[in-house]
Amino acid sequence: MHRIRTLVIKELQTLLRDRQGRALLIVPVLLQLAVFPFAATLEVKNNTLGVFNEDSGAESIELLQRLARAEAFTGVVNVHSEEELHRAIDRQEALLVVRVPADFSRAARLRWVMCAASCKHGSKTETGWRGAPRFRS
Repeated sequence: MHRIRTLVIKELQTLLRDRQGRALLIVPVLLQLAVFPFAATLEVKNNTLGVFNEDSGAESIELLQRLARAEAFTGVVNVHSEEELHRAIDRQEALLVVRVPADFSRAARLRWVMCAASCKHGSKTETGWRGAPRFRS
């Protein structure tokens, strides 16, 4: 371990001795600090929402209209069966699919919706969950 430490110190002293060596260490770091903040973004835009609505009540329609108006989703794909739901996720036709159960509007207090997300684009899906609007019943 002592030999490696000595070698690293010697190489750093050699690099820091002349102007080009110092520039070689400092310039790439400064360029990365300047460029990377513009390259990485956590904005979720232009994604498609899949909807499997088994309920025809006013509450489910309102929920789905509010989801469709969210900035994260520019398109809505209606699916009519569980197989279509899985196909929409597998073929990446929708980033997120929301399934509204048949008793959603009749439920007195506690309401559940099932959401399925594509895992092929992990970070995109994760930020999609964050970008989805929050609702209170």
